[in-house]
Amino acid sequence: MPRSLVFEGARRQVEAVQDRWRIDDEWWREAALSRMYYELRLEGGRVLTVYRDLGEGAEAGGVWWLQRY
Repeated sequence: MPRSLVFEGARRQVEAVQDRWRIDDEWWREAALSRMYYELRLEGGRVLTVYRDLGEGAEAGGVWWLQRY
């Protein structure tokens, strides 16, 4: 789970993981969708949702992405 992240050019500490969930979808496609999502509360109270790709070919340790709604 992420402990800190760089957002808007500054490193921010994660105060809490408010929720987490896994999505496994589109299993019929050549590259199925498999992601682990985290809803994070950062220092200062900002809440963001980030995810890590768990699918085949995902880098060891994973790259984190910001979920934009």
